Amino acid sequence: HSFFPHRPGTAGNLYWPTMGILLEGKLFLFCYPISTQGSGEWIPDTTVIRVENPQAKPEEWNWEAYDLGLGNSHQGFHSALWKEPSYLYFLGRDQGRTVLARAKIEALLAGGKREVFEFWTQGKEGPGWGTQPVDLVPLFSPAVTETGLQYEPEWGLFLCATYEPSDPDIYLTT
Repeated sequence: HSFFPHRPGTAGNLYWPTMGILLEGKLFLFCYPISTQGSGEWIPDTTVIRVENPQAKPEEWNWEAYDLGLGNSHQGFHSALWKEPSYLYFLGRDQGRTVLARAKIEALLAGGKREVFEFWTQGKEGPGWGTQPVDLVPLFSPAVTETGLQYEPEWGLFLCATYEPSDPDIYLTT
């Protein structure tokens, strides 16, 4: 039995939460939709579970689920999250490489979906923010579906752990 029962109108029939964050008192959980029919496969999308009253007891939560229309068979954009005053940044994966996306927090709070995202892409004049997840600038490899992101002010660096699923080594990237 799932803590968040599947809601009609969203992909799959099970949610696999990866990252969550509080934005102006609302809890946003980013999930991979899973289909347990047949082989039990991941569905190429992102489902958001938005909890309007996360300070209440979980059994009293008022929540909704909706698909962002973001992600495909080789891309996902919620491996780790980083919040700045105006933007929420998303570490993601694209064909084994870690990539970056962002969305304005006010747009996410207003219910924005795929259309509010920007992607760190390689353009003709160098890297910059684009509206399509193509020609993404790789940050590091390997990419994973779930990790953490931390800023170390003393070093002036972001830190992130990564690994190869079949390898016993864990890597710390900056």
